[in-house]
Amino acid sequence: MRKILVIAMAGIGDTLLATPLIHELRHQLPDADIDVLVMWPDARDFLQTNPHISKLHYQHLITAGPVANMRFLRGLSRIGYDASINAYPQSRLPYRVVARVIGARERISHLYDNASALDRVFVNRTLLQDYNLHVVENNLNLLRLLGLKPALPEHDTEIYFTNDELKWADNQARLGEKIMGIHVGSGKTKNLQFKRWPIENYVALIRKCEMFLSVDSALMHLAAAAKVPRQFVIESPAFNKTGEPYRQKYRLIRNPVVNGRNLDYYRYDGKGIKGTDEELLRCMRSVTVDMVYEAITNKTS
Repeated sequence: MRKILVIAMAGIGDTLLATPLIHELRHQLPDADIDVLVMWPDARDFLQTNPHISKLHYQHLITAGPVANMRFLRGLSRIGYDASINAYPQSRLPYRVVARVIGARERISHLYDNASALDRVFVNRTLLQDYNLHVVENNLNLLRLLGLKPALPEHDTEIYFTNDELKWADNQARLGEKIMGIHVGSGKTKNLQFKRWPIENYVALIRKCEMFLSVDSALMHLAAAAKVPRQFVIESPAFNKTGEPYRQKYRLIRNPVVNGRNLDYYRYDGKGIKGTDEELLRCMRSVTVDMVYEAITNKTS
């Protein structure tokens, strides 16, 4: 194969988790064009320095409008891709529609909980998703649909910082000080904002430590990629095995309402987290400041 397009439009964190697949494709197909399509500007920004990508395509399909989107996708169809790969977990049907409009000969995707006969119209090579595997492993499993299998000795998420970015980071860390990274947000698509821990709890908790605290979010994956020494994740209804920090030791702070029943709340079926807005807000408030403080001050963490 000479031209492959990786479609990675689900979100910033999921795009980061597609980088091991991109690296594996480059390793096994060194002379091929390995292009990537993204929808979020932040995903575009951190992939611009990735040496394994031939060309990076960006279009915000939500805001650009149908005419501009069709013109853009038709432009990609004229490239004549041999294969397109919908990176995991793009569960909504429109992601498969995008693959069909681009029209690669082989259109690869996972089969999700909302799979129907339409999937066979839009994608023609499929593999069942596996909730027992990480997003990275689900992505690497797609290689078999290209007649390949993982060949690199190990895989990890990859972000390539510029010299200016590294210099800026060095300037923020003053000798002898401890730093705690905190990310208070999460994605806003569907109803994922309701998996956020209350911001007043973050304010009450802030300490100077060498650690990173968040719910499962894009910044959680970036912290894992940067190998922050101590990482803590507050369990949200959307957290599950597929999206945990990859190849990174972390401490999960259990949510007493969720209590490990994450797939009862959220599955990759194109829908939001189950429950009313108030139920989800109450769920995240059930994780108290004392619970989180105890976890991060426990020296065995």
